[in-house]
Amino acid sequence: MGCSLLIELIKEIEDIGFYGVFTVMEEVGLVGAGPVAYTVEPDLSIILEGTLCYDIPKLDSHLIPTHLNKGPAISLMDRTTLFDMEFRKRITKIAEENHIPYQYRKSSMGGNDSGKIHTTKEGSVTATISVPCRNIHSPTSVMSKQDYENTYKLLKTILLEYEKGGNFNMKFNSQLMEELVTTYGPSGNEDNIRIYIKEQIEDYVDKIEVDSLGNLIARKKR
Repeated sequence: MGCSLLIELIKEIEDIGFYGVFTVMEEVGLVGAGPVAYTVEPDLSIILEGTLCYDIPKLDSHLIPTHLNKGPAISLMDRTTLFDMEFRKRITKIAEENHIPYQYRKSSMGGNDSGKIHTTKEGSVTATISVPCRNIHSPTSVMSKQDYENTYKLLKTILLEYEKGGNFNMKFNSQLMEELVTTYGPSGNEDNIRIYIKEQIEDYVDKIEVDSLGNLIARKKR
């Protein structure tokens, strides 16, 4: 999910410099995130991923972390990170000002690369923006195209908040998503995914590096 969104942003965004990082081995201990954060030294970091969605009938509301079709999920905290409140407020304000629906991820279960990124060197202010997915981490994981598109709109609007007149329209790229999810790449053996991502973005970035762990770092200058 996060890889697809980041590829789309790299292709679409112009005149704004940022790093797009495709980390490895998140599911086996956030292995790639720490070293790559040490290399990039980000001041602000937005982690992109799919997240838990248990919107099941008759389930108590406090047990439902996210819902389909209610927009991107913004994390409050999880097992590895207590997310920066001011950064989160700025993100939600941008969403509200641009009429982009969003929801909070109402669970502290799990964790993601922020757990290593926000404590590397002097630290990095982090936020996580996710697409809710039913049956996550399974062959039958289900998301809403509307949530995906609104997540993209929010991310692009964050990057372009000082740019006026930007085009925030985006249609779900089903071919890109299908090719990503059908490319073999379990945690710790991401070679095929890395090759695919590099082919997708190499014409849109100024520099691509692969570190010793296999993290792919794409730098897009202004």
